[in-house]
Amino acid sequence: MLVISFKKTMRRLTSIITFFSLLIFISCTSTHEPKIVYKSSILPSNFSPAYSGIKVVYYENGKKKAETSYEDGKLEGESIIWEKNGQLRAKEVFDDGKRDESYTSWYSNGHKKVEGKYDNGKRKGKWTWWDEKGEVSYELCYDGC
Repeated sequence: MLVISFKKTMRRLTSIITFFSLLIFISCTSTHEPKIVYKSSILPSNFSPAYSGIKVVYYENGKKKAETSYEDGKLEGESIIWEKNGQLRAKEVFDDGKRDESYTSWYSNGHKKVEGKYDNGKRKGKWTWWDEKGEVSYELCYDGC
């Protein structure tokens, strides 16, 4: 009777060890896909080209990489991009898929890199570029500012 009980226990233990070994093996061989979260009242159906809503992409460390708005599959509204450490990299505004209004980008040290405006996808007005120390490098004027 003691031998039968011992055999049952060993079978169960062997099954449990095999199960967890397979689980660990499968977990180690899976590839890491970027985490994409859609926040919207209109959900995408198989990543439809006519998607409307906000697309948020994360780095592997869990911090946001990008947040962009779409309407009928085109960029619409503010788009924000961050560095892996959480530092802001760029902010821009889109209208019907084209850059429109303000555009600003930053160096990884937090200093401004470029600032200007777009109108219907084309640069407009005064654009300013800075070096990594925060000093103005140069300025350009588009369409008679």
